[in-house]
Amino acid sequence: MGVMNTIAEGIRAIYNANMDDDESKEFGLRLTSGYRCPEKNEGIGRQTNSRHMWGHAIDLAPVMSDFHDGFSKDEAFKLVFDAANEYAGESLKYKVIDEDYSENNRHIHVQFTP
Repeated sequence: MGVMNTIAEGIRAIYNANMDDDESKEFGLRLTSGYRCPEKNEGIGRQTNSRHMWGHAIDLAPVMSDFHDGFSKDEAFKLVFDAANEYAGESLKYKVIDEDYSENNRHIHVQFTP
């Protein structure tokens, strides 16, 4: 997952910097999906041309237990979304989508087209 690993770490670094100025604090991102074989992809009812099947997509979600009381899930997801877009910059090779399939399956989808 070389390129996607680099992208995930870049997004996490921006996310952490945007979360708190205290560099000693680390806020986690959970990788909810990476590479998926075609059978797995079909089994979960996703797109037949999903970039996950080529190892060019990841889904990320914030680790909510890292936050203080009163910090909303929507705020956390917005920070992940913003960090992913900041990492992507103006590149047309990246696509960032906030996919809200359900309360328990929400994630930020990041894909790269080589």
